[in-house]
Parts: sequence; structure tokens; C-alpha cells
Amino acid sequence: MAHAARLPHPESGLSDYINVDAKVGRGKPNHHSDVEAVQRLIAIIVGASTVGELGIPNPTGRFDAVTGYYIYDIQANARHYARNTIVDGVVTPVPRGQSTYGGIGVYCILHMNAIAKDANPTAFAELLSRYQRPTT
Repeated sequence: MAHAARLPHPESGLSDYINVDAKVGRGKPNHHSDVEAVQRLIAIIVGASTVGELGIPNPTGRFDAVTGYYIYDIQANARHYARNTIVDGVVTPVPRGQSTYGGIGVYCILHMNAIAKDANPTAFAELLSRYQRPTT
């Protein structure tokens, strides 16, 4: 289930973010809550730009081609500033206490949160408030 989390060291103005519990992408577990969280982040990102050629994905919680396209596109754009970012169309959960993988790659879910927060701080804060922190 998607949940709120906190970075150990805030980066780019992002300290709290929405994390997924399992991978989201073609052929992945695609748990409803995780996919819906990704779709809602994409909606904030795309809604604030004119790049939304495919439209905004509906937050159905079902992985679809539009969601997959935007995940891939967001990863490809992240690679411009973090060259070792993996571009595979898959959103991977951020392990507790980490913000990069291998110290060099950007987790797509973190990048999506940062873009959404910058694009529409109010909508991002409202979305973040919907998710609870794990009790463990």
C-alpha cells in the first residue's frame, strides 16, 4: 500500500514523500494503491505542463499504457541530471533511509514527488496528506 515517508536528509526541498510498497510497471505487482499513487503524482505533473500529449491518466489503480509512458518519460528526463538513473518504465520503492540507489541513481518515485511538489505545491500537499506513515 502506498504510504507517506520521510527522507533522512531532505533534498531539493523534498523531505516528505509518497512511496510505493511494490514495483509499478509493465509485468510488475502493480498493487492498486501503489498504481493509484503514481497516477495521481503523474496527474499533478502533467496537469501543470503542456507536455501532456496523451492526456492525464485516470487514477484507477490499474496500470495502463498511459501510466507506463509517463513513468518512462519521467525517468528519461531524470537521466539528464542523474546520468546513472535506470530508464526501464518501472517505479521502485525507496528503501527506508535511502534517497539514491548505489549513491548515483535517482529513484523514480522520489523524482516524481519532487516534480509534483514543484509543479503544484498545494495539490502535492493535499495528496501527501491522504497517505499515512507505516507504524513500524
